[in-house]
Amino acid sequence: MIEMWRILPCFFASSAASYRPSELCGEFCRGCGYCMPCPAGIEINQCARMSLMLRRAPAAAWLTEEWQQKMHQIENCRHCGHCMSKCPYGLNTPELLQANYKDYWEVLAASKAEK
Repeated sequence: MIEMWRILPCFFASSAASYRPSELCGEFCRGCGYCMPCPAGIEINQCARMSLMLRRAPAAAWLTEEWQQKMHQIENCRHCGHCMSKCPYGLNTPELLQANYKDYWEVLAASKAEK
């Protein structure tokens, strides 16, 4: 399982200056889109980096009904390896999707609890 600190390195360091070069690479999606199209209809290049987007942009824009439906598509992942074979960063995309899926619903629940 991917730990969230590997996906969101900048949120777990005290400052950008504290990074070592080895920490600037990691198991996070850069959104390049080489993995697309997904046979299961998952918008991988957005869904696989949702944890980053929720924290770098106003979260409300990503917590809409439309994005909830897109994130639900992750449940249809076939683990076919199509995306992994095309990823120039060698990411385990299905695992990354699952980690972002879990985080998305936790953030959404927390958002609803705040209202």
